[in-house]
Amino acid sequence: MESKELVKQSVLKAIEICGTQDKLAERAGITQGAVGKYIRKEAMPRGETAKRLSKAVNGALSPYHFAPLIFDEPVKISP
Repeated sequence: MESKELVKQSVLKAIEICGTQDKLAERAGITQGAVGKYIRKEAMPRGETAKRLSKAVNGALSPYHFAPLIFDEPVKISP
């Protein structure tokens, strides 16, 4: 999946978890406008913002999902 599309899908999932764009933005300490830009593929979060977005969803999505060009994909451990 292309990087901006991954970010878009991840942000949409994060909104689903948080309830609204405004709630996601508030929890991540960013503007609702920034959230909109990620959805429209006009911008991509930087490292610290990706970490805050991940924290806003209690780690349900990793920083990689919000900044795949900066962070490595999480390793999946099989049971």
